[in-house]
Amino acid sequence: MSYAIRCAFYQLLLAALMLVAMLQLLYLSLLSGMHGQEEQDQYFEFFPPSPRSVDQVKAQLRTALASGGVLDASGDYRVYRGLLKTTMDPNDVILATHASVDNLLHLSGLLERWEGPLSVSVFAATKEEAQLATVLTYALSSHCPDMRARVAMHLVCPSRYEAAVPDPREPGEFALLRSCQEVFDKLARVAQPGINYALGTNVSYPNNLLRNLAPRGCGEA
Repeated sequence: MSYAIRCAFYQLLLAALMLVAMLQLLYLSLLSGMHGQEEQDQYFEFFPPSPRSVDQVKAQLRTALASGGVLDASGDYRVYRGLLKTTMDPNDVILATHASVDNLLHLSGLLERWEGPLSVSVFAATKEEAQLATVLTYALSSHCPDMRARVAMHLVCPSRYEAAVPDPREPGEFALLRSCQEVFDKLARVAQPGINYALGTNVSYPNNLLRNLAPRGCGEA
């Protein structure tokens, strides 16, 4: 066998050995990843994520509002993502929905019927409704453990409005509430449910925007 042929043979053998080594490394990497996911699943099974404290949730709300939100593609609406964020297991199934501020009173019943996390997009048609939404979210995060643990909430309002950070020093009716049920009872008294498509404010209910925001907001955790 000539030197050139022997050299080519050894080069081919070396390339084959390197290919085998690379395939083994890839296999071990995939195996390690699968094992890591298995370990993570077992960890969350025995040690589920702990709910955030009231102060942590309020800090998140203030941060989201202070950002000023972002305009949607049309420029007609302002979007605030993650007013509330949820803690969840990686394998959880999340229910995504949307509503006007007035129809948030149905959230209480939804929390009773659905045991998993929720992602809710809320529409405020006026400046007053945007303020009500922020105060309501603040009150719910203070008095409703289920809201803190299971609900991701996002706010949409016309672009000409900005949602303000609630001032805890400002006296108001919601500041006097002391329980989750009191918050929903108060909302029921001030709400006008069932007017999503007849808002009377010359503002269309942005159904597509809200519908798309809720599932995308499932990542807010």
